[in-house]
Amino acid sequence: MPRPPRVSIEGALDCVTSRAMEGLQLFRDDRDYAAYLDLLNEYQAKFGFTLFAFSLLPTQIALCLELATGTTISEIMHDLTSRYTKLYNKRYGHAGHLFQERFKSTLMEKAPSLLRATAYLHLAPR
Repeated sequence: MPRPPRVSIEGALDCVTSRAMEGLQLFRDDRDYAAYLDLLNEYQAKFGFTLFAFSLLPTQIALCLELATGTTISEIMHDLTSRYTKLYNKRYGHAGHLFQERFKSTLMEKAPSLLRATAYLHLAPR
């Protein structure tokens, strides 16, 4: 049975999380974090989304963003995760998947949720 399509609502927040495969770390050192941030910056320019907050932990990522018209969260995450996986696999001689499963995405109303969502992501490393 195919997956249901993701819902996209203009002006809403998309809070996205994705985890590493069990036993792997997404970020082993500062170069990994920098590489991911470079890609995030590149895809932000390409897709035009607004990034309100993010959290990069050794085994998971979380992003809080608002999509630009004409783009989907699936496009952004597909490009971002597949490109980072290729960089990671090349650097560490790893083969195969880096991320555990399909990313999780939660839609939220921007006005009442933005402050709470960004505070949560900024406190996540604790």
